Amino acid sequence: MPMRNIQISFPSEVLDAISATYRNNADVIKEAAVLELYREGTISSAKAAEILDMERFEFVRYAGMKGIPYIRMTPDELENEVKVVEKMQCRQYQIQAPSSSSIRQDTSGYLKNSSKK
Repeated sequence: MPMRNIQISFPSEVLDAISATYRNNADVIKEAAVLELYREGTISSAKAAEILDMERFEFVRYAGMKGIPYIRMTPDELENEVKVVEKMQCRQYQIQAPSSSSIRQDTSGYLKNSSKK
């Protein structure tokens, strides 16, 4: 991917604070910009990882540690998704219980069909 250089100005105390914590000011600012673009949904996790020279999974984990979730849903969207999954599970695992007259419990605790005497 072609890269371009830009020149930006910051107050010296901001650059001093960055320098006190990080080795390379430019890399920190680049990372912050990429994380923000990813958080906004402007770029994908794959593109962000490429720009920061990381594996995609490594970037997703790193973004998560920075408070940027991989899966982004509003509380309402999450609630709706949970309801859909619950409905699917109910349909998938809905088992009709046999009538009590057709089964008996033997002494070992296993259920057996009473027609097989």
